[in-house]
Amino acid sequence: MNVLFVTVGTSALTNPGIGKAPNGRDNSALQLDMQRFKETRNKPSFSPESLKKDDFGRWTKLYRDLVGAHQAHWGNTEETYRSNPLKASQTAAELTTTHCLVRDVGREFPFDKIVLLPTETADGQMASRVVLAVMRSAEFGLELNPDRIVEEPIPGLEKEIGKLADGLRAAISTHSPFANDRRFVNVTGGFKGTSLMLGRLSKEGRYRIYYQHETLDAAVYMRDERTSGNWDVWRD
Repeated sequence: MNVLFVTVGTSALTNPGIGKAPNGRDNSALQLDMQRFKETRNKPSFSPESLKKDDFGRWTKLYRDLVGAHQAHWGNTEETYRSNPLKASQTAAELTTTHCLVRDVGREFPFDKIVLLPTETADGQMASRVVLAVMRSAEFGLELNPDRIVEEPIPGLEKEIGKLADGLRAAISTHSPFANDRRFVNVTGGFKGTSLMLGRLSKEGRYRIYYQHETLDAAVYMRDERTSGNWDVWRD
C-alpha cells in the first residue's frame, strides 16, 4: 500500500490571495472573517473541540466560504490562470504540494490513502477540515475514494512537545501498519517541529520526505545524504 502523509499548517486560513480566484475577485470580506477567527480563537472561552464536529457553530459560514474559495481555485483549469506565479497564494500549501505529488510521484506509485497530520489546535483543526473537504471535492480532481482521504490530529504539541515522536509514530502505524507499505510524507505545511521530527524518523520508518517551495511547480524529494551519496529508500 502506498500512503501519503501530509503535515497541515494554517495557510488554508492565512494566505492573502484566498478568495480571489478565479478572476481577481474582491476577497476583503473573507479576509476580515478570517482575521476575526484568528483573534477569537486565542480567547480562553474558545474550544478547539468544537471544530472537530460537523457543526462549526458561529464559524460555519467561514468554513463553507473557505472551502468554496479553495474549490474556485482548483476548479479553474484555464492555462493563463494555472501559469500565473501568484496563484499559489490563492490556496493552501498542502493542497498545491499534494496535487503535484499525485501528478508526478503518483504516476509510479499511485496513492492508496492520504492522511492529513494537523496539530490539535483551533487553527490546525479549522485548516485541516478545510483542506480535507477540498481534497475530497471534484474540483481537486483526485482519482481516490474520498473515504481514503482522512485526518489524524497530533495532540498536545504546544504543551507536550517531548511526545511528538511517539505521536507521529502512532499516527503512521495506525494508517500504515504493514512493513511493506511505501510511506510518503509531504512536509511543506504544518508545525515546523513536526516536519523536523518526521525527517529524523524517516530513517527508522523508511519514509520518502517531500517539500515544495511556493515558487516551484514540483515537490522536491529530500534524499538522504549517506556515505554513498544521495540515497533513495525505495531503490538503494
